[in-house]
Amino acid sequence: MQTDNKQLSQVHKYQLQKAANEICAKVLEIQVTLLLFQDKHNNEKALDDEIERLQNVTPEEMAELRKKRLDDLKQKSEQREKWLSNHHGTVQTLADEKQFFEVMKSTQHVICMFFKTTSKWCQELKQHLSLLAEKHIECKFVEMDGEKAPFLVERLSVTMIPALVLARNNKVVKLLLGLDWVAPDGKLDTLKLEEKLFEYGFFEETVLGLEKQLKEVKQEIARERESDSDLDL
Repeated sequence: MQTDNKQLSQVHKYQLQKAANEICAKVLEIQVTLLLFQDKHNNEKALDDEIERLQNVTPEEMAELRKKRLDDLKQKSEQREKWLSNHHGTVQTLADEKQFFEVMKSTQHVICMFFKTTSKWCQELKQHLSLLAEKHIECKFVEMDGEKAPFLVERLSVTMIPALVLARNNKVVKLLLGLDWVAPDGKLDTLKLEEKLFEYGFFEETVLGLEKQLKEVKQEIARERESDSDLDL
C-alpha cells in the first residue's frame, strides 16, 4: 500500500511538473506574440533595429546569451521542483492551526482561505482558487475550516466568510473579507480574481489574462490577413 501511494505521488508530481512547463512555454509564446503585435502597430522601426542587432551578435556574445539562458532555465526548473515538492499546484487543506504556522514558514507566498463547510460561496471560491493554483505554482494555496481555527480567526480578525489571508515571507500583508473586493455583483470570475491577486504581488504573471490577450491578438491577425486577401483580389 505504501508503495502504491509513493507511485501515485510520483505520478502526481510528474503531472504537475508537466503542467508547469506547459504554462511557462505558453506564457513565453503569449509574451512574444503580444510584443510582435504591439511593435507591428506601434513601432515597426524599433522591431527592425532589434532584429538587425540580433543578426549582428558575435559568436562570443551568442555563447554568453545561451549560457545565461540555460542558467536561468536551470534555476527556474529547480525552483519549480521545490514548489511542487512543497504541495504547490493544488489547494491544500490544513488540519489544524499548528500546520498553518508551518505552512507560512515553508514558502514565500501563501494564500489561505478560511471557509465554512455550509457556505456555497466558499465552495465556489475554492473552485476558482484551484484553477489558479494549477496556473500559479509560485504561490501556495491552502484552506482551513474557520470553526477549527478559533485562535487564528480572532487573531487575524476574520469577521466574514469566506476570507483570504495573503502572507508574504511569513507575514500577513492582506486580509480580504467576503467577495465584494473581487465580485461586488456576486458573480465570481477566475480572470478577475487572478488580476486582483496579481495586483497584490502574489503572481509573477497574469497567465489567464495573457492567454485571453493572445486569443484576441490571433483573432485580430486573422482578420487583418483576411482583409489583405480581399484587397489582393
